[in-house]
Amino acid sequence: MSSIKNSIQNGSGKALWRSLEDYADTPEFQELVHKEFPNHAPELFHSTSRRHFLKVMGASVALAGGLAGCRWPKETILPHTSRPEGRIPGVPVSYASCWEQQEVAEGVLVTSFDGRPIRVDGNGDHPSHSGGATSQMQASVLNLYDPGRSHKPVRKGADGEFVDATWTEVTEALQGVRSATKVSVLAAPSSSLPLNAMRKKFQRIFKEGSWHEWAPINRDSERLGTAMCFGAPARPVADLSKTRVLACFDADPLMNHPANLSHSAGWASLRRSADDDEPAFSRVYSVESAYSVTGGAADVHITARSAEISRMVAQLAKALGGSDWLPEDVAAVVAESGDPDSRILQMAADLKAYSGQSLVMAGDRQPPEVHALVHAINTRAIDAAGNTVSYAEVHYPSRPSHLADLEALAARIQGGEVEHLIILGANPVYDAPSVGGQAWADLIKRVPSSVHLGEYMDETGRACGWHLNASNYLEQWGAARTWDGTVTMGQPLIEPIYSGRSPVELLSIVLEETPRSGYEITREVLQDFASDDIEKSWREWLHDGYIADTANAVAKAPGRIRSGWGEGLRSSIQSTPVDEIVFLQDHSLFDGRYANNGWLQELPDPMTKVTWDNCAIISPAKATKLGVKDGDLLQLLVDGQKMEMPAFVLPGQNEMTVAVSLGYGRFFSKRAAGRLSRKPKMYQIADGVGFDTYTLRNSEALKKGYAAVSISKGEGRYELATTQDHNPIRPEAFMGDLQRIEETDRIGMFARSVDVGFSPDMKKIGEAVKDAGPHHPPLKSLFADFQYKSHKWAMSIDLNVCTGCSACVIACQAENNISVVGKEEVATGREMHWIRIDRYFRGEDVENPEIVHQPMTCNQCENAPCEQVCPVAATVHNEEGLNDMVYNRCIGTRYCSNNCPYKVRRFNYYNNTYEPSKTEKMGYNPNVTVRSRGVMEKCTYCVQRINKAKIKAHNERRDLKDGEIIPACAQTCPTSAITFGDLSDPESTVTATQESKRSYKMLSELNVRPRTSYMAQLKNPVDTNDKKEG
Repeated sequence: MSSIKNSIQNGSGKALWRSLEDYADTPEFQELVHKEFPNHAPELFHSTSRRHFLKVMGASVALAGGLAGCRWPKETILPHTSRPEGRIPGVPVSYASCWEQQEVAEGVLVTSFDGRPIRVDGNGDHPSHSGGATSQMQASVLNLYDPGRSHKPVRKGADGEFVDATWTEVTEALQGVRSATKVSVLAAPSSSLPLNAMRKKFQRIFKEGSWHEWAPINRDSERLGTAMCFGAPARPVADLSKTRVLACFDADPLMNHPANLSHSAGWASLRRSADDDEPAFSRVYSVESAYSVTGGAADVHITARSAEISRMVAQLAKALGGSDWLPEDVAAVVAESGDPDSRILQMAADLKAYSGQSLVMAGDRQPPEVHALVHAINTRAIDAAGNTVSYAEVHYPSRPSHLADLEALAARIQGGEVEHLIILGANPVYDAPSVGGQAWADLIKRVPSSVHLGEYMDETGRACGWHLNASNYLEQWGAARTWDGTVTMGQPLIEPIYSGRSPVELLSIVLEETPRSGYEITREVLQDFASDDIEKSWREWLHDGYIADTANAVAKAPGRIRSGWGEGLRSSIQSTPVDEIVFLQDHSLFDGRYANNGWLQELPDPMTKVTWDNCAIISPAKATKLGVKDGDLLQLLVDGQKMEMPAFVLPGQNEMTVAVSLGYGRFFSKRAAGRLSRKPKMYQIADGVGFDTYTLRNSEALKKGYAAVSISKGEGRYELATTQDHNPIRPEAFMGDLQRIEETDRIGMFARSVDVGFSPDMKKIGEAVKDAGPHHPPLKSLFADFQYKSHKWAMSIDLNVCTGCSACVIACQAENNISVVGKEEVATGREMHWIRIDRYFRGEDVENPEIVHQPMTCNQCENAPCEQVCPVAATVHNEEGLNDMVYNRCIGTRYCSNNCPYKVRRFNYYNNTYEPSKTEKMGYNPNVTVRSRGVMEKCTYCVQRINKAKIKAHNERRDLKDGEIIPACAQTCPTSAITFGDLSDPESTVTATQESKRSYKMLSELNVRPRTSYMAQLKNPVDTNDKKEG
């Protein structure tokens, strides 16, 4: 850290930088830049003799001529013996369905090839969002085909070992439960209407039984906060498309909120308005302890300990005149909260200036009293209720908090009141805190009969007497509610691969003499929503994916502001200034449920760019004090519980906060597969990956949202596979003699950012964007320009609305059959993603810099340097401007990758798709070639989609329409940051975006003439001194 520390103190670092090492230009970073190919064969590149070069080239030509077509195995194709009516083999069909997480449903559109679901996208016709999808939604199809899922029911024998069972045995055992009285259910919470109906039926039948719910990541504080403020729990539904000023206190509405898709689309609509004749630009404040995706998108980022945020919300209420509209007990606490600083005063002024167009949000780690105060601010101080926020009903208003519910179940078990325990989808052995000093594995052992239903034989499944294999959501019937209450339909795309059952079907076995299917139960529950013709309504619901006009959000606040929570607020704002630890919802694995999903394990974290692991995130100042750098082990001590984790130094982190992600450290099997195994022999790839931070999260930490922690430097190091410094772009390596002055190496040539106010001036923005780029002599080409006679495909990426969420990365992976390579290969620099998200820090304040995210993929250069060096013409230009890859010509010289200035080509060092299981094969997109070892690959602009649309238009005797072709990345982007189209059409959207004053071409000075352009990011910081218009 010494060179980094010196650069920080001297202010001699860069103004746009990937990491602290890049900022200080350390020798380690210089070495990384110099080493073009990771772990290449040194004898291939270190020899400079002409003889050696000719030998390599001779081998290349021989391979190209004689062996390129001989590597593929012989395969046999069989036709349908009985083709389904109305279906053409090989033509995909899309069905609307439902994906649920955190008790919130999202409408999805699932693409099926010959009965095999291969893609999950957002339902663009659904009223609750605009058709985007999250990375977890996209990757969920991989869980369906995961061979590591449970295949059959099992039960423990007399020796404690599991033996196979049948569903007939399961049915006989569960129907015997009906004669018992001491029956308890522990379920993962859900907004499912059929499950809610079965819960009520269970409570009617088992008068002495009990129903409990548990989720390690929940929004109990928000639920309890609305109950404190209004007298009844409600769900706040924000409309960020109307929010000119947004203040987030420990909240991440653009990423980790259940309604992040609608939030992202709404936020982006205002940011994009800068291009309109009458812009309505927004300003976002983010107050948080750990840098979040929303914090990166914010215009004003304020770091604070989580424990201090309660006081800051109270100071905001004070600045907004809280004594005039708060109950007396709460107003007294607000008055004692201290004087707000200039940042809070500016925030209050902006919120007041845009009353009716502003909103305050609190995160789920903040206590209920803070949420109550936030709702009071929104309804009484800034007129948000009915304008930027409405309130929806909750489906189970009498439920206690998850922790209280869990403690109630533990008390029943300890009191001998539970003889039969049925666990539906929950995993308390892994993710729940111990109760009364007893771990949940021990509590479950005290129950005579325990049954676990889950997709995996997880930690709780191994603790129970029975483990039953659950069906995947793509194999189930159902209906659940979105964040605003819209009923969303779920329909199966495939028969259960392993004959699993859904929670609703399992409860039917327990509660009913004749068990019913999920289809029958769902039809019965929804019949009250139907018109006179139930069959007509049912078909309409399935086609649309939702039931129209079922949202239950209301514009006004659900009640007057109640008193009685002042003392709780006083307690929450009293904190001791000590180091704290906060527990983060993982951007990829969520609470750990996706730990066996290779796509998500290998997806770089949006902020740290770490893959296949979690780590202890600390600030540069804390790292300097402890004398640690990335990968050094830290010792964390929380309430007597000790853990060692690798450090990761992240600018923008509060100095007194260490942040750790949940969801790692899983052990599905008896033996770990190994953290650095490239190709684990076992299907449970989650085993041994990362660190189980749930062991540090006790009940008190769960209630408060943080815990006091003692941090010290540990012994040794741990390798983190992070991509943040992979593929660094250094134009000086290409400019050569053209780089005569420092001007050509300006900071703005990659991701350009311009500071504006509430009313952006596009003329000034255009000048700033142009000035940010390098100046260069007139560009001349050795080759005559190609005359395009048909289409000119191009893409535009708007950095102003890109949040770095990485949904496009997984969408591309699902669409194009991109391989997972494992931690060891990623650490070596051999990740295969066709899209990478370059995360840059901006500014010289390394403790709190701004962030710019830049998606980087093949720019489809018209003067492509890669094409000029390929000895076998494996990469060529077509007549529509695409830089095509011909896989069966490629012999793997990697010259193209060496010559690519954007560093976006990926090479298969191994046969990463070697011997996939039968179920894994079902997930491949048949329209895209599966690549083998020794082949280079890259983005194709989804050429298969282009050709499909061209064929369809040709068959219908018409021209292509603008917007008809949407690449996978553009389709899934929640903020519509990616635009694709035909530059030959002057009226196309992509033509308009590329002609925008914010538009620029990256590395245009190299005269490679990229087809992908970028639109500069706009920031609205407070130092613009911009006043409210009008």
